[in-house]
Amino acid sequence: MAVARGDTAASLAALRVNKGTEAAATTAQGGGGYGAATLNVGTRNGSAGAFQGLLTDLIIREGLLTATQTETIVDDIYARAGA
Repeated sequence: MAVARGDTAASLAALRVNKGTEAAATTAQGGGGYGAATLNVGTRNGSAGAFQGLLTDLIIREGLLTATQTETIVDDIYARAGA
């Protein structure tokens, strides 16, 4: 499971895989929100090589979740997957 978290106000960008932190950066993420940019799932914009795997859960949320809220969602997905 991969969880990405971005917070422009706190200058945080983090990626977690299987409940472990893979990468985190505290450099400035820029000002304001992420706007109305395109969100591509399973492929890069204009790419012919689409994701060929199985995507079982996808949550996209506008707004910041607390660490506790994120962990609750992750724990629920793990429980439903029998992990």
